[in-house]
Amino acid sequence: MKIQMWRYFVLALAVVLVGAVGTTPALAQGPEGVIITSPADGETVSNVVVVTGAIDFADFMKYDFFVNNGNNMIWVATGYSPVINGNILRLDTKTLIDGNYQVVVRKVTTDSQYTDFYGPNFTVSNGLSAPNPFPEIEATFLYPAPGKATMRVRNCTGEGVFIDYASPEGFKSSGEISLSPKPQDGPICPYADIALVPGEYRGTAKGEAQIAGVNFMFDAAAGKVYEMTYNGPTAGAGQLYIAERQPDERAGTDTGGLDAQDPNRMQDESQIQAGADAGAEFTTDEAAAADSMAGDSTAKSESTAEAGKETMLPVSGQAAQPQTPFAIAAAALILLMIVGGVFAIRRGKQAA
Repeated sequence: MKIQMWRYFVLALAVVLVGAVGTTPALAQGPEGVIITSPADGETVSNVVVVTGAIDFADFMKYDFFVNNGNNMIWVATGYSPVINGNILRLDTKTLIDGNYQVVVRKVTTDSQYTDFYGPNFTVSNGLSAPNPFPEIEATFLYPAPGKATMRVRNCTGEGVFIDYASPEGFKSSGEISLSPKPQDGPICPYADIALVPGEYRGTAKGEAQIAGVNFMFDAAAGKVYEMTYNGPTAGAGQLYIAERQPDERAGTDTGGLDAQDPNRMQDESQIQAGADAGAEFTTDEAAAADSMAGDSTAKSESTAEAGKETMLPVSGQAAQPQTPFAIAAAALILLMIVGGVFAIRRGKQAA
């Protein structure tokens, strides 16, 4: 009878072991892991609006931010880093037709599954005869992605550009990026944000009218932020600019950049709402400064290339897995082996 009870103990221990290995700590704070504090439900907005709140959930890989006008889901930005009580993105409402919209946040987990969160309804009112054909500011704040490298890729030429990337190492990222031409009067270059598993990468950037592309090779480090700008063959040495850059500064209330195990990271809904009431978002001057930096990317690219600085390029992928669960698994496995050995000895003695 005692042996049977010990068997149940071993089975229970194995169940706990599987749970410890297979479960990622839940990071989400608030309803469904998403809280949007600005724009508020029923609010009327215009010009550039800083969307604030929290996007944080278990098995986080990325989120896609949309606005829905009842007929279309309009993509605005993709983020690769959680935000908790801070600035999520900049929404240029002048690219939207005046009318009613709803925030939709698509939460994508590490198994590539997703669920949609439906947020507040708001009204756009700019009084324009027609919406602007392109935004005046880059939407996404570039924060370091947990366990990954993050990069913004821009096309500052009048032709479309195609970029492919892969790694000679195993279990890394690979893919292709296609960016539209920069409008002649457009204040910013078309861009895409991507994240990647740390490691070495190689690839080619090629304008759609070019016979040959520009080859590149780089090392991408976890927690770093990079930028790549394609300026075309007429830019000479500055045809392709790739370098590390400083990440965007988080709001003082935003704890999304802290380690998942840090007790100071977690905030409840009341704390997040209090942060919004205190004005966590960027000021107008700060948003304008960010806009100016985005619009000046071509000039910065050429001057940096002429200075002869080395460049690097990252791409997209999955987060590195935490090592703590595997240490727990190893210790538990050793314990199971010891207990099993004791049972075997006792049963051998009983049989004798």
